[in-house]
Amino acid sequence: MAIYKVRIKTEGNTTTYTTNATTLATVTYRPTLDKWDVSAPSIGMLAETKEDADKTARESITAFFASVGLIPNFINE
Repeated sequence: MAIYKVRIKTEGNTTTYTTNATTLATVTYRPTLDKWDVSAPSIGMLAETKEDADKTARESITAFFASVGLIPNFINE
């Protein structure tokens, strides 16, 4: 399996997970709901904490990459 870089960047209340020019997932805080909105491959959900939201995004990306024979290497920017 090939290893693929996934860059994690946080700006304000949004964290994006990208590879090259493709956004794989986003985690955004929704103050009106007091929850974190996760949008990732095959997942759209609300999480109670940022940690849970980030974990869900990473797990979704990892599962998606595994389905096409890749391994993500998460890099914080």
